[in-house]
Amino acid sequence: MKTVTIEEKAKKQEPKFLDAKKIVFIVLALLLLIGLIAITFVFVLKDFSFQTLFDGIKTRWNGDRGRIIVIALVICLVLFFFIKFFQVSVPYMIRLKKMGIKTPFKEAVLYYLTTAFLTAISPGVLLTEPYNMFWLRTRGITTAQATALVWINEFLYHTVLMFITLPAFIYFTTQFGGIIQTYPAEGTTVVILACVGVGIDVLMFAFYIFSGFSKKVHYYLSRIFNRTKQLFHMKYHTKNQTYETYIRKAVLFNNAKILLKDYKENLIIAACFIFTTLLWFLMMYASLILVNAGSNEMFDFVQFLKVMATVSVVTTANRYLPIPGGEGMIQMQMQIMLMFEHQDSTNWPPSGIDNGIFVWRSFTAYIPAIVGVSGFIIYLVGFAKAAKHKQTFLQK
Repeated sequence: MKTVTIEEKAKKQEPKFLDAKKIVFIVLALLLLIGLIAITFVFVLKDFSFQTLFDGIKTRWNGDRGRIIVIALVICLVLFFFIKFFQVSVPYMIRLKKMGIKTPFKEAVLYYLTTAFLTAISPGVLLTEPYNMFWLRTRGITTAQATALVWINEFLYHTVLMFITLPAFIYFTTQFGGIIQTYPAEGTTVVILACVGVGIDVLMFAFYIFSGFSKKVHYYLSRIFNRTKQLFHMKYHTKNQTYETYIRKAVLFNNAKILLKDYKENLIIAACFIFTTLLWFLMMYASLILVNAGSNEMFDFVQFLKVMATVSVVTTANRYLPIPGGEGMIQMQMQIMLMFEHQDSTNWPPSGIDNGIFVWRSFTAYIPAIVGVSGFIIYLVGFAKAAKHKQTFLQK
């Protein structure tokens, strides 16, 4: 009979570098990405002409100072992928540093890439918010601290969006009648989605306000969460335990209050959000210029405001749709709203608008998703590798 030593037994119990669950998770993620690409080509790009796209760029290239314009715009679009890092990773790096936790640059980049990938393959915030919580916990902070960090960043981000989206939505309410009349079927869908999306965003903004200043909101949400866990026979907290945590100790409430009082830090992070959000709108305008839509209006401030309003409302309308990345619907809404806004202008042909939307989505959704796969796999493999030396990253 073979004797198994303590060392051999311990070695068998060590987490594997890549076990079956992790491999399945990677395969599923890649299949989702492939599925998203297939949906894009079959449904979104079925009538899309790449020849028209290249002809538009060629026309711009051969125009007055065309080469300089095309090169500059492509550089701007590529840089946007890196500048987006300021919105996704930098706020958490700043918060964690204040708590005495330094985030290595490599870890922050991998977090950003993984978030870009998850955003592209999942509807709304279905995967990104849980991943945010998980990643923050791996930094060595408590669940209450991680929840408070996610809350304050979401609160600031929604505050910035409200100041931009609401004026844009109010402007479009004066255009909705014309949109429906000009495009009866698609226009009605666009208007309904815009109203529902902005309405949900306003409710979410209100939720972040109330949840940050009310212990009872935390308590009732936790009660609902624990009742759900109880129904599925999972480990849960009793009513008394929940009351003790969220009312007596007020762990989330106290952490949120501490974060709210740091005005300087909040202003810096809000500036990051404003900077990247405005750049998000500018990239749409740059994409349209690149493909020669609005050819005689290299930078018309009124036209830029119209594009900004369109992108703002359309992005908000698709944030909560149960469609990965809002794929398909985002293009349709953007197309209808931009065509209506520029229906009397020969400088904004429908083909140019379609091409501009495709270029914009390529640099803000498709390329980040494809590049993000590498970050997701590297992060998952690195996490599994580190598990050989630690039982878990998470703090008990």
